[in-house]
Amino acid sequence: MHKYVISSQNLRVFAISKGATITQIQVLNQGVWMDTILDYADENTYLNTDPYYLNCVVGPHAGRIKDGVYQIGDQTIQLDRNVNGNHHHGGKDSFKDILFDVQVEDQTLTFTTYDEVHGIDVSIWVRVSDSDLTIAYKAIPKTPQVINMTHHLYFNLSDEKTIKYHTLKVDAPFVHAVDETGASTSEIIEVHNTPFDFSNKPYLKDRLEMTHPQFEFTRNIDHAFYTKNLPLVLESPRAHLGVEIRSTADYTVLYTANFFEGETSFVNRGPSQRAEAIAIESQDCPNGVNIEGTKDQIYNQARPYTQTTTYHFYSL
Repeated sequence: MHKYVISSQNLRVFAISKGATITQIQVLNQGVWMDTILDYADENTYLNTDPYYLNCVVGPHAGRIKDGVYQIGDQTIQLDRNVNGNHHHGGKDSFKDILFDVQVEDQTLTFTTYDEVHGIDVSIWVRVSDSDLTIAYKAIPKTPQVINMTHHLYFNLSDEKTIKYHTLKVDAPFVHAVDETGASTSEIIEVHNTPFDFSNKPYLKDRLEMTHPQFEFTRNIDHAFYTKNLPLVLESPRAHLGVEIRSTADYTVLYTANFFEGETSFVNRGPSQRAEAIAIESQDCPNGVNIEGTKDQIYNQARPYTQTTTYHFYSL
């Protein structure tokens, strides 16, 4: 498995062609190179089971599409259903399994492919500059279809086994409720004084210890936060490291590794466990194609899909 690398004076990013997967993001923090995302201990896990969609691109649609069904005009589109009766993260033909063509130029990795299954030209640019990592996406479908992409990056900014002593700041006014299958719904949950309220920059342990009726379906947070034009800030006071995330996407899905149960192991961490990391996924609303009032997710040749997310790392 060939690993590609780009770097600046403060960042080193390692990636592989399968799924345009970023295997490591290392930050120079107080003179020490520190890992900021999880990395499978056995590299073959990326190529084989990859149970967590670890750090890869997901698409054509990130998250769940309820019952795998949506409409384009009078036409009903039926996708395969791979999780709880829903179409999840692109289903059996997910972008995560594509071997992308890769070009390396200065501080940029360019991943390209023509996905014959869906008829989509896909380009992904991964760039580093100083302390910033930027991921930009462009997808041009031959025929109209739903597209909603993200990178499934799992952050743990410290060498601690969990992210309980990380803080998170985001001023999202609401999240979308999910149903019993985990699919986002049109029901809005206002976050004030709920486990979804990160306006006062709490330690994640404070939210992980809370209960909510939604957690009967998700165990803890696995929801789409409305973050249009809002930054999200994750910090590890113990590691003296932080990352600010900004995106052109309207939502951020946060997932606190609620179903990590030892299926695999990570570099320098051992077997996986709950709350070991937080997945921060900039995207548009999962299942938004079926939710009135969210961004139109049907794209075509004249209206290609684009999205850009920037991660700014800094020392505390």
